[in-house]
Amino acid sequence: MSHGIVTLALELSQRVGSVALSNESGECITALIDVGRREHDDVMPTIATLAEDLSVSPQLIKLVVLSIGPGGFTGLRTSVAIAKMVSLVSGAKIVAIESAITTVVSSEPQFGSYFVISGVKQDSFWLSKVTPGGEFWQCNSGLSSLEEFQSRLGEVEGVFGDTYAPEIVSELCASSDTPFLPVAPTATSLLHLGQKYFQKGVFTNPLALVPLYPREPEAVRLWKNKHGSDKTT
Repeated sequence: MSHGIVTLALELSQRVGSVALSNESGECITALIDVGRREHDDVMPTIATLAEDLSVSPQLIKLVVLSIGPGGFTGLRTSVAIAKMVSLVSGAKIVAIESAITTVVSSEPQFGSYFVISGVKQDSFWLSKVTPGGEFWQCNSGLSSLEEFQSRLGEVEGVFGDTYAPEIVSELCASSDTPFLPVAPTATSLLHLGQKYFQKGVFTNPLALVPLYPREPEAVRLWKNKHGSDKTT
């Protein structure tokens, strides 16, 4: 693990997320976050607690790593807003990583490529193929169907899916002896991965930082329907 980089990691793509913080000595601590609690802001108080426990001033944060999606609308927007805010205040660099990569890396895979299913809606879903390549994991993603998934199942060593994944997905995995694995990304794995990007000088422009959604957010669609315009501002 890289030392000397005060790093904040935000993995809020799932309903139960996590936040990690490391200090200049490389010590890292993590806390779980209930992203689904709309009546409380648990993220900022948790960051403050972690900073106090590590004796780190928020102004010393040099890197913010965030899971960019696909995932829960609220969690992704919160992560983006915090990353931009910290970068503005402290000048921290930002590394945005697709949530599918974080999911695979958090499972400590041994070898091979993996599918990650997310953004399920009716008969379609967002299918990410995460593959080791060079110094970093590569991710190729797009909207997919059960027919495409079945035809490509032989490409991977395993499939990650949450409780929203169609039941037939796990059945297809079982019939082909392909492990069906739980989606459990962690902020600790995200933090360590982001520090590798930092060391290689790979960053995300704060002005270009937006969540990765598999489809147009429902709130935006409803706004357009109501106002009869493609403009959202």
